[in-house]
Amino acid sequence: MIHDIREEYFELDLAGCRLTFDDGLFSQYYYYPLLRRLSAGEMVYFIISSCIHHGKYRGMFTGEHIPYQKSKKYMYKALLEDDFSAFMRVEELQELAGMKDVHLGVHSHFHDVIPTRNHPLKKKRPSRWKLERIGCDENDLQSEYSIRSKLAFQGYAYRRGAFVPRPRQEWLDYIKYDTEAALQWFATFLGQTPDTYCFPLNEHNRILIDILKTFGFRHFYSRRLIPFCEEIICRTDIDSRI
Repeated sequence: MIHDIREEYFELDLAGCRLTFDDGLFSQYYYYPLLRRLSAGEMVYFIISSCIHHGKYRGMFTGEHIPYQKSKKYMYKALLEDDFSAFMRVEELQELAGMKDVHLGVHSHFHDVIPTRNHPLKKKRPSRWKLERIGCDENDLQSEYSIRSKLAFQGYAYRRGAFVPRPRQEWLDYIKYDTEAALQWFATFLGQTPDTYCFPLNEHNRILIDILKTFGFRHFYSRRLIPFCEEIICRTDIDSRI
């Protein structure tokens, strides 16, 4: 599992690994010639389709390394400042899609978040982009709330300082809305109908998987497994190898 790319990755022995890339970042395109040497297998790129826009073509690796950005930084720029420079341009992704060893999958259309009472045993401090996306500060969450995937959890709307349960049907409708938008984007700009899906924030459940299956998805990737979801291919974060 790879997000933005650091120089240290090119020193790793990844010959026996399948490389998967989340979000659709420019560095994943830029370093393609070097990444190709790391693994002999197919590389899978999962795209947040709403973050891919038209723009000036920037080209692949020129011998110079580009600055690394953590996900909390480039997601804040994209979702709060409408700055998508960390992501591939449409034309760059189209070129990458033509490579014989590249497979493209969906990483949702909006990659959005929602407050919920479901959270890990060890609660992480929420990223700034998630807090501002919701419109609250960390104190508003209190101990029982956290910010999770808007697709995987029914969750709560945050209105005038209060958490209001999101209706179940509204949650299910949102899953379909997001998925339809992603598939339409792939059809319009890539001429593809993807069957591979990576869950935003690596969060999923049986309901989400079953709905995605109705849209033709057959292969699912995540960092976490849950019981009775044998379809999921579990991944390891590349940073654990450094």
